[in-house]
Amino acid sequence: MNSSKLEDNLSVALSSFWEEMVPKVDAHAIPIVLERIQEWVGEQPEMTKALCDYVIQYAAQIDEGDAEAIVDLIVQKEIVENWQNSLAAPHLNKIKSALLDYSRSDSLLISYIQILQQGKITPNNSPEQAVLLRSGLAKMNRGKLEVDNDLYAKVFSLEWVEQQLPGITKPVVIVSTAANGRFSASSRLYSKLAIAVCGLAVLGAAISFYTKEPSSQVMATPNAIQKSEVPNSAVDSVSLGSQSTDAGVNNEAKAADRALFDDGEEHAKNSRWVPMMRDFCSLSAESSYFAPAEKRLEQWAGLYQEDIQMASDIVTKEKGDTCSIAQDALDAAAVK
Repeated sequence: MNSSKLEDNLSVALSSFWEEMVPKVDAHAIPIVLERIQEWVGEQPEMTKALCDYVIQYAAQIDEGDAEAIVDLIVQKEIVENWQNSLAAPHLNKIKSALLDYSRSDSLLISYIQILQQGKITPNNSPEQAVLLRSGLAKMNRGKLEVDNDLYAKVFSLEWVEQQLPGITKPVVIVSTAANGRFSASSRLYSKLAIAVCGLAVLGAAISFYTKEPSSQVMATPNAIQKSEVPNSAVDSVSLGSQSTDAGVNNEAKAADRALFDDGEEHAKNSRWVPMMRDFCSLSAESSYFAPAEKRLEQWAGLYQEDIQMASDIVTKEKGDTCSIAQDALDAAAVK
């Protein structure tokens, strides 16, 4: 709908409102009511019409002294608390559909969260911001992108966004392979190779043990004993058992890290930046997958810096701690 048509619709809604209200309300209260309506919905004609119709229903309760409070009550009771059954439902459902039917709705909602949290953001000409503008939920104001009106922000609030993205505030749960066995085929292959390598390492250690000359007495301590006093079978059992346990622990840790890396990449392919960030932030700096993950993050941050930054902020808030891999990647992308 073009701007001329919007202005015509708004003018019709306001003229009709005046005609309805003049016989019912003190004339001094009507401008106060209209000003408050505009503070809630701006110059959006459909929302103005819906709110005006509700105000007319409450006309008997309005006087000059409490006009603003009555409008606020109407907004909360008649629209916000149950907007899907309100007079504004057809219009608000169009906005809802524009957001949730978009192919990259997760990324779109994360962009919208930025506006909600910051009030205004600098436009970046992204497809997601274009959808927000076309839907009418957002508007350009003095070179900044912001929510079109306060009632939109009240209906499509942060709580509403979280209902659409239930994982956005839930910390990721890391489960071992023994617990769920849900690693990808590539992870299972890597796990088998790691087991084979560790097995060869254990065999080499055993051969080395048998080919060494008998060692001298253990460091002198009270009740010190010589290795020669310990049966070979017992030494072999302890040595191999320890190495086997260490290999198993290392193997499981590497497989878990590989799963985090693979899952993180899969999330990124679908623009699910928050789940991706949870996976990558769970990698320790000692992991062999830390550097590859950091490199991926740096590449993505160069293309989707605001999305990556928002995802990093959300995960950092969840963890209650910084995510070094994300910050390093963002810093590197900013330098480029």
